[in-house]
Amino acid sequence: MTEEKSFEDNMAELEKILETLQDENTGLERSVSLYREAAGLLETCNQKLSEAKVQIEEISVKMQKAEDFHAK
Repeated sequence: MTEEKSFEDNMAELEKILETLQDENTGLERSVSLYREAAGLLETCNQKLSEAKVQIEEISVKMQKAEDFHAK
């Protein structure tokens, strides 16, 4: 079983890929391969951000309910 990379690890990998893609010595086949890898990493990062947003919204709702309860 492989351990899932963190959001930060995925972003660091995206930065490395971007640097390699910007290098004029990177060939076409390698560029396409890196682009494909970057697309997958972006999808993973977007999913993690969406999950984090849902968690934050849930926490915010709980906090608001607690504040409303204590205000009574």
